[in-house]
Amino acid sequence: MSPYQTNVYSRKIITHNKKLRKIKKLNFTYEENNHSPKKDLHRHLGLLNSDRDLLGLYTELESFYVPIASRINNKECKIDVEAIPLHLTNIKNGIWAMEMVDSWGKFPDGWFFGNIHSVGMFEECLKVHANYKPLLRPRRNFTGQYCTISYMPQEKNDTVRSPTMLALLKIPLPYFYGTCIPSTCTKDDMASSVNVTLVESNRELVSVICQTEPSLPKEVTPADIAVIVFLLVLVTLAFLATVFDVLTATLPNFRQGKWQFVLAFSLYASMTKLWSYAPTTSKSGLRPITCLYSVRCITMVWIVNAHQLSTGITFLANTLDAPRYDDPLINQVMGNAWFSVDSFLFMTGLVLAYRALPLVKRGTFNPFILFLKRFCRLWPSLFVICAFCSTVIRFIGRGPRQWVLAGLQQRCAKHWWRDVLFINNFIIGNNKGELGIEDCLDQSWYSAVDFQLMLFLPLLLFPLYWNKRAGELWLSFVSLLSVIIPMVITIVYNLPPTLLTNISLEVHREYVTKMYLVPWCRAGPWLVGVWTALALHSPRVANIKIHKVVVALGYILVFSLGFLILLCLYPWNNNELDIVERPKLSRGFVVLYGSCARPLWGLMLAWVVITCHTGNAKLINRFLSYPGLWPLGRLCFGMYLTSPVVQVWWDSMLMRPIYYNSVNKILESAGIIFVSGVVTVLITCLVEMPFYSLLHLLLAPKSKTSDAQDLTTDKIKRRKSSLSEFETKLN
Repeated sequence: MSPYQTNVYSRKIITHNKKLRKIKKLNFTYEENNHSPKKDLHRHLGLLNSDRDLLGLYTELESFYVPIASRINNKECKIDVEAIPLHLTNIKNGIWAMEMVDSWGKFPDGWFFGNIHSVGMFEECLKVHANYKPLLRPRRNFTGQYCTISYMPQEKNDTVRSPTMLALLKIPLPYFYGTCIPSTCTKDDMASSVNVTLVESNRELVSVICQTEPSLPKEVTPADIAVIVFLLVLVTLAFLATVFDVLTATLPNFRQGKWQFVLAFSLYASMTKLWSYAPTTSKSGLRPITCLYSVRCITMVWIVNAHQLSTGITFLANTLDAPRYDDPLINQVMGNAWFSVDSFLFMTGLVLAYRALPLVKRGTFNPFILFLKRFCRLWPSLFVICAFCSTVIRFIGRGPRQWVLAGLQQRCAKHWWRDVLFINNFIIGNNKGELGIEDCLDQSWYSAVDFQLMLFLPLLLFPLYWNKRAGELWLSFVSLLSVIIPMVITIVYNLPPTLLTNISLEVHREYVTKMYLVPWCRAGPWLVGVWTALALHSPRVANIKIHKVVVALGYILVFSLGFLILLCLYPWNNNELDIVERPKLSRGFVVLYGSCARPLWGLMLAWVVITCHTGNAKLINRFLSYPGLWPLGRLCFGMYLTSPVVQVWWDSMLMRPIYYNSVNKILESAGIIFVSGVVTVLITCLVEMPFYSLLHLLLAPKSKTSDAQDLTTDKIKRRKSSLSEFETKLN
């Protein structure tokens, strides 16, 4: 910034501060002395010029913003509502009435631009503290209660509900507006009163949601207390274990045997493992597949951006202008982000089979150990997030849209057990929702499918141990079924190839419940991952040398295949085209795409993994195996669970409608990734890694435990010797 700009900026700040001090001085004078001229206050606050204008405006608007005394039975509410117009012009008892009216959501700017939300001033309303003396009554006091009122115009002749229709009808209030009423009034008082006004003006009340300053001691439930205590225990354990770890760094006797169970909770040890720039290795000494770390990171960024495009989409300041920023090509890539989850399924099948196959060949494979390790990998973080979302998460939301977070909490309180039992991807009981299946965390269906497919893995691997040729035939048959089953379901239920933008809610729900969430329709890329692991263990594939030209042509082919899978449905998802202009989908194409697209996506990733791991694509492998992304790759599963929760929290904290454009969405996604990353690091170090370390200690044979103790002793001796050498040099 230049000196001239700095000077101008400073002058603006000084002028602004002078005005602010003048207003504060006026407020102080009126509140303390109670005798200053109110006309000066009106002039300085930019209000109306006369009491008559102010009262006349209030009289015209009060039926929309406060309960009308004649329409309610609540006596306390009646008294306080009737006092508001009396104190608009009589400010001897403060300016609380003016603050209430000032906090109301008025007619917004940009109405014809689609700004149909007038939220008012949430904080100003909640800070209202009225204290007045009614005539012939004892002194009364109340606080401000913020309410959001949503309504729709009553439909006639199947009129489409849209912002354009509202603009044409010139309705004087937006779909959604905020008001401030006395805390002595209830939500039902406001709803019954405003409903009469809306019906008289040919409108239909949708909802009334009210909130005051939360009173924590009254609202905390036993479930909240249990979760808070559990989280405090985890933090305390981590703190004590970290202190113990630091103090016993050079004491070998306190780092062996039972003390290792204490060190498992050390935050220092967990952070050291997490931020290690060495690839995670298995006990069998397999060479790690380092290119997967970057694939995980790229996939996670794709998922967060796709989710963020729809986050807050119902709370825009430019609803009618927003489609201008929706590039059809980008929307197709982001809208078809369903394949990002197929990437994770491919990597899961690959890693599990890659680590299990050597054990199968040696005859030491134990399915129970596989199930237990996978359970402890997925369950602790999922349980903690579900417990938090079903209880105390409602306390961290604040604003006109706090109900968004409250809705998540209510849903989790009802359905959390389905998520932690890995059965939330099936309709069980009354969890059938409008768009699919109701569960706690919408994204946790992946954990359920992941775990269910893992249960099937031993049935694929054991035949390979008994007879390799028979095992491969059995794996081929199962892989063929993973294509035939989606094909049959698509034909029988007449489903679309994927979730298109123009399908009805009924078709959307049917596709989600019958195709998208069930493991037998998502097994294709997971099985391709198993085949890839089998290929990497084959000496013929592991030692293969492919000509550079063939490798280049192969990458051109598989990337072309990937782009074709992503973009081939572009004409049917392009909202710029009228429905009549869109080409008609042939049933043959629908069936082919619905059954083969996911396995083909897995084949594309398999080519990348095989060529990178075998050294045939050194340049690409050097990029994908960049060590700086290894710690981030370890956080991807945790971020997959936490990022949608952070996005819901962000949505619930919005105080003003957001302006939709491409730059804002990129910045929003960057913020979500950062906050989700911080939360994920805490959950990983406090929950996931300690419990996984405990499992390894419990499953470790005694001989290996003693070897580990000897290794720890050697490390401590080396540390002591290095310290002594350092002291000698200093002396």
